[in-house]
Amino acid sequence: MKIKQIVILVGVLLGFTFAASVMADEVYLHANFDDKPLNTTIGTGGPTAGEPVYLNPYILARVRNNAMPTPCLELTDNDNYSAGLARFEFLDGQEVTSGHCIVAANLWFDEFDLFYFHIREQGTSTHAFCDLDFNSAGEIWYDTAGGSYGLIGSYVTNRYYSVWIDFDMDAGTFNLWFDFSLLLYNKSFGSTIHGVGAILAGTTNDANTGDSFYIDDIYVADHYAPYLFLQANFNNKTINAPIGTSGFEFGEPMNVDPVITAIVRNGPHPTPTLELQDIDDYSAGYARFEFLKDAEVIGGDLYILAHLWFDVLDDYTMVLRENQGGAAESFLTLRFGSSGNIVCADEGGTVGYFGPYQTGRNYEILAVYDLDLGTYDIFWDGELVINDEPHDVVQAGIGSVAFGCMNDDDYIGRFYVDNIFVWQVPTPTMAVCCMDTDCGVMIPMDCAYNAGAFHPEWTSCTPNFCNPAAVDETLSPHVTLLLPPAPNPFTRSTTLQYQLAGPGPVRIEIYDAAGRLVRSLLNGYQESGQSRVEWDGCNASGARVGPGVYFGRLLTGNDAVSQRMIVLK
Repeated sequence: MKIKQIVILVGVLLGFTFAASVMADEVYLHANFDDKPLNTTIGTGGPTAGEPVYLNPYILARVRNNAMPTPCLELTDNDNYSAGLARFEFLDGQEVTSGHCIVAANLWFDEFDLFYFHIREQGTSTHAFCDLDFNSAGEIWYDTAGGSYGLIGSYVTNRYYSVWIDFDMDAGTFNLWFDFSLLLYNKSFGSTIHGVGAILAGTTNDANTGDSFYIDDIYVADHYAPYLFLQANFNNKTINAPIGTSGFEFGEPMNVDPVITAIVRNGPHPTPTLELQDIDDYSAGYARFEFLKDAEVIGGDLYILAHLWFDVLDDYTMVLRENQGGAAESFLTLRFGSSGNIVCADEGGTVGYFGPYQTGRNYEILAVYDLDLGTYDIFWDGELVINDEPHDVVQAGIGSVAFGCMNDDDYIGRFYVDNIFVWQVPTPTMAVCCMDTDCGVMIPMDCAYNAGAFHPEWTSCTPNFCNPAAVDETLSPHVTLLLPPAPNPFTRSTTLQYQLAGPGPVRIEIYDAAGRLVRSLLNGYQESGQSRVEWDGCNASGARVGPGVYFGRLLTGNDAVSQRMIVLK
């Protein structure tokens, strides 16, 4: 792993002053609102200021310190009859006409209403590369200048959504991910004459005002934005109050042990930070942060970053583990001792010592895991201190990071944690799929799309939860599962493999994105065990269904599980 590449990745994600570097790739727009005055209207200084270039009078655009884990832009309908608009344009008036243009943003909806997120040319052009509309029924619709149109999914209120759109300007097509799921694949945007140059976000004309949604982390480049598994910087938390335990979507831990306190303070870091203090002589305590959707990452390069500050030399720890609460597989344990030394250990035992650490100053810790090779590097205060070390964990993935205090005979120690980020930079063909419906393990989407075959650049797929041929080796016989279909996407047919924990009546049905029953593939009594059923892409009348997103659903007396699939033209 090259140090320069790692510094660039940190700079792309965070934009903090500690990661000064020159980007080799092109970034057309980056707006995250973290440096804007709170509770004031956003300026219109354009892309160099991370602001829109235009706001019409029918929308109120204010920077808020709520909803998202970090400051975000609140867009509120301000007129009963006209649509509200915030238009973001690209640096130097660019329009991207060749290569890839990757558009990413995070969204949050306070209520159901009429909101939109559109990708256009520069200026006031109406050429629609991809228009996303969120209606008051909780539906998500899209359309393009090329004539593509349809319902692709749904949204709910008061939760965090990520949207990615990958435009292949040479081919005239795009792929769209929403909530980390691929909803549109290889769709035409209508023309390669026009270039992508602007993002429009706002509210449509309806009969009531005051409805709001939030947008953050707008990022447009010729390469993929980092894939966030965890983001917690405490800027939107109540000062001098205990941290909540609502998890990823709120930038909070999932659990805080009662033997420590975890309080948000306005110092010593430049921004609000989490203070952890030992309050028990005999027990160790942690604040445990878990990844989105209970994910465990088992492949690719994973980056874990945090900023630390120590009030006194005492006995503190940072641990990387699986996601299942108190799971014992530890990828990394760093122990900051009262002598000022730092001990590094993993599943194989003690690796080495580095440091010393001191009080009264900021430290940056960066762990970089090559999960395909099973090795990791540690950077402490910008220096490589552990290099290509095997982590010795097998058949498990990284899913949580915990910070805490060890059991010692005094409890004076306090230390501070800020800017916790965990991310992965995907390859152009990489998304994720799930081992099961709870996303307990996330693996590259290529595994599902190519019937279990990894991308040619990757050398292994173990364990391959998406490969039906490997099901006997990977799945417990005591659970009911519907595996991801293979192939997916598909043009002619796909196979859904399933497993039943016990005998009984079983139905397997196909639904469209609007929730309408398309076809029943199976309805009858089945013995326990593994089997499969094929869908030929036809409805109950025998006619081919149109391209789009569909869902396979398995129903028994006790279980209901679903898998998403995409039908191509």
